[in-house]
Amino acid sequence: MPRPPRLHVPGSIHHVMARGNGGEPIYASSEDWPAILEVIGKVKRTSDFSLYAYCLMTNHFHLLVEVGDDPLSHIMHRVQTSWAKLFNLRRSRKGHLFQARFKSRLCQEDEYFIWLLRYI
Repeated sequence: MPRPPRLHVPGSIHHVMARGNGGEPIYASSEDWPAILEVIGKVKRTSDFSLYAYCLMTNHFHLLVEVGDDPLSHIMHRVQTSWAKLFNLRRSRKGHLFQARFKSRLCQEDEYFIWLLRYI
């Protein structure tokens, strides 16, 4: 049975997570940490969203994002595809970097938002 389409709600806040394929690292050198931030920054400059917090872990990352006119799926597609291409290009590597689609949890309460800011 097909999944129902997700509605895009401008102003909604999401806790977003993306994990390396098979739990493998998505950053392989010290130069990768600022490079992924630059990728996120480039997407931010050309997309309508607010980034409240981020945390880069060795094999995954967390973002706290408020979407604007651009759907979360488009934002994350651009971030993950851009990073995977750059990561693979730097290493003469091919194949998936991320394990499946990103995960997100809708943040609907102020208390959860404050908790997420501390957590991330």
